[in-house]
Parts: sequence; C-alpha cells; structure tokens
Amino acid sequence: MPRAKTVPRSLSTTEELDLLHRITHIIGSTLDLRTILQEIVALVSGLTKADACFIYLHEPSHRSLVLSASKPPHPGEIDQLRLRMGEGLTGWVAEHKKPLSIPEKPMKTIGLSFSTTCRKTSSRRSFPFRYW
Repeated sequence: MPRAKTVPRSLSTTEELDLLHRITHIIGSTLDLRTILQEIVALVSGLTKADACFIYLHEPSHRSLVLSASKPPHPGEIDQLRLRMGEGLTGWVAEHKKPLSIPEKPMKTIGLSFSTTCRKTSSRRSFPFRYW
C-alpha cells in the first residue's frame, strides 16, 4: 500500500523562535556532536513534517561539506558523502550564505541520490547556519 505523502509546511514566527530556542538547548547540552545533530534533524523534520532532512558540516580545509546527520537515516553515507562548495543546492547555499527554497514544480525531476537510495523530492529548502 502506498504511503500517504506529508506536505512540508512553513513555520510561524513563534514556531521559528521556539525551534531556535530548542536547538540552542540541544547544542548547549552535554550530548556528543553526532547525537546533537540527529536531535536537530528529528526536531526540524518533525516540526516541518518534512520526509527528509540533512545536515552537512563545512570542512574549510577541503572546501567541502560533509553529510553529518540525516532523516531518513543513511548510516553508510554519514561522514562519507561530500559536496564541494557551490555544488548542488546545498553547496550553493553554503557558498553564498543565503537560504534557498525551491518550489514543488521545478523539483519534480530532481532526484536525491545516495549509493543505497534514490528518491524523488517535491520541494527542497536549504539554510546556512554558522556557529562561532
């Protein structure tokens, strides 16, 4: 039986502030980095009802982004999948330090490709975060 598709939603200003507060609380915890990132993925995907959520960390020495947490889980890809700065939507966002939201229609033919999984997405949002 086909799975019902959930539609990602935008957050209200109050929800955004609550999300940032909750993320700050997670970051300030004593959890290890991997757990912190997975907690953030779960929180963001739960609030936005997104089917997928990925966190890439910047490796300045290699000018690359490394997949560090994901939903759905991709354990074989964590710390292995790399994007160059400027590569794809995520690389463009990281390079330009600007958020990007691609609506549903242009995304109908774009697939997210992993060595174990290839799935089509209906829309995609990417946001740069910087931690000092």
